[in-house]
Amino acid sequence: MKFFSQLFLWICILFFQNIFSQSTVYVQTNQFGRGFLKMRGSECFVVTPNHLLKNYNGPISIYGEGRQRARADLFKTYVGDLALLEFSEEHNQNCTKWQLNKNYNTIVNNIHKGYLELRNKDGSATKVSVKITDIDVQYITIEPEDVKDKFYQGMSGSTLFVEYQGQKVFLGMLQSISSDGIGYGEVIRADEMDKLLESFFNPITQQKKSNVITDKDLTKEVSDFRFELLDIEKSGNRVTFIMDVTSLNNDKELHLDNRNIFLYENNGLEYKPTNITLGNHSYWTVDYNLIKDTPVPLKITFNEIASTAKFATSFKVGFSSNKIASNFNFNDLYFGDESEDFSTVVKEKGHWSEETLDFKFDLLSVEKLNSDVVLTFTVTSLNLDKLIKINTRNIFLYDNNGFEFKSNNIIIANKSYWSVEYNLIKNIAVPLIISFKEIPATTSSISKLKIGFSDKQNQGSFAIENVPFMVKSSENNTSNTSNTNETTNSSACSEIYFYRKNGFLECEETVYLYNHGELLAKLQPGTRYKSTVCDDRSFKFSVRTNPNEMALSSNRPQIELGTNYYFKISCAVGVSTITQQEPAKGKKEIGNNSKFKRKLQALPLTEY
Repeated sequence: MKFFSQLFLWICILFFQNIFSQSTVYVQTNQFGRGFLKMRGSECFVVTPNHLLKNYNGPISIYGEGRQRARADLFKTYVGDLALLEFSEEHNQNCTKWQLNKNYNTIVNNIHKGYLELRNKDGSATKVSVKITDIDVQYITIEPEDVKDKFYQGMSGSTLFVEYQGQKVFLGMLQSISSDGIGYGEVIRADEMDKLLESFFNPITQQKKSNVITDKDLTKEVSDFRFELLDIEKSGNRVTFIMDVTSLNNDKELHLDNRNIFLYENNGLEYKPTNITLGNHSYWTVDYNLIKDTPVPLKITFNEIASTAKFATSFKVGFSSNKIASNFNFNDLYFGDESEDFSTVVKEKGHWSEETLDFKFDLLSVEKLNSDVVLTFTVTSLNLDKLIKINTRNIFLYDNNGFEFKSNNIIIANKSYWSVEYNLIKNIAVPLIISFKEIPATTSSISKLKIGFSDKQNQGSFAIENVPFMVKSSENNTSNTSNTNETTNSSACSEIYFYRKNGFLECEETVYLYNHGELLAKLQPGTRYKSTVCDDRSFKFSVRTNPNEMALSSNRPQIELGTNYYFKISCAVGVSTITQQEPAKGKKEIGNNSKFKRKLQALPLTEY
């Protein structure tokens, strides 16, 4: 009996792993690569690198487990070199429903070895053991564990797995390899793909988030009623909370009265609703008979809200049923999305600024550098010394084509990462730089920019519409920023490149790059950056391998606008150096892709 119990347990484990694990496939166009399958509802899609479809418009052949073959067509492409393929005929591919492992962040930060799974054309699978050598917020860098193994063209789309607590865990998809064929591979993280593809594979969840910004649960179940907050609308001095309410166990009467409902906003002011609408009943007090399991729309409206009110610090709703009183409470809710038109604000004020949550944001420049977009602000705390928190997950750019992009990096003063916390001193303006990568050449302006942020207790946000790429404004000439269609004359600008190549003699330590003692970037081996300067500035570049020690190598270049400059950064036996290269040599070195793990990244420079 014990034997059969254990056998049944193992059958269950194998069954559920088969249901919820990722199935890999071989993808053939005019070249070949790999991908994996994922279900959306009852439909099956292939996720694969978009570059496999470059210059190819024909049918795509998919080969899966057990020699299963099917035809597919391109369905949709996404930023991040991702493509979705849709099957164009009946198929027997092993498509499954699966979600990101709930312990993904813990796993990815504690596992150092894994394997690539390559589905072959004959249906078999090959495993290549790899070492994880670097991790950032978007990519995992890997290299073969065995020096005899090599990465080669056609491995793109292979899936990276690790074994964790007896489970096969999906970490991401291989997208590129170093051109020497034996070095590094870049894997896009599974959680990054999840963000990029979420609106397609989880459309209902995405829709429910709506315009409500909160870190709290938006559903409250109290006294056999479920209240689900769907949206908050703010128009002028009116705020409306939109909900569904459901009786869970019985047909039941619900009583709402404005005397038991309170709104406390970010200024500390208290309001009571002027109207309650439940189903087709509307007044300051409402009784309504709810049918079991049937959601009924509920709207609670407040009038004469102060113009400075951006948040509900607390939204308390009292109600009763069969004369038994109950209540629930939401905290930290943002009032919808009121975007300002950039062109109108600049025309009226000479520059764009926003005051919210006792912070003041001033936009100085919006620059497009090849495929990078960089926005430079200053942020000021108006009333107190105060902490500000900004995370790339809460920053969105929508371009003139309607494409959505998430920020890849944030810089506040001398702190730089995908999530930054900074203590602001009252009335001291601090630089805030937000950058986006892989913006297409067809992007000519920003249709909407949405930025979320918070202090220790509350969440804030602002949005700007119709933002063109513009020349950086100066404090002494802000009136000229109204000419936002003016473009920078490239002959009056200089491009400054910083690069650190891969190499056997290169140390593994991070090298910190400074300008006048302020941190600009942290350079790993195989990284390179480009800055654009269009006005006279003073520069003093220095590098350190330990930020707490004095810089031993520095360079104070005299920048002549219109000339490009190249700075090679090296590290041997723990000692870092920065050397200005001859333009021809620097251009050749930075263009040698086999010496770098990363594409060229934009780097804003501090001003002096």
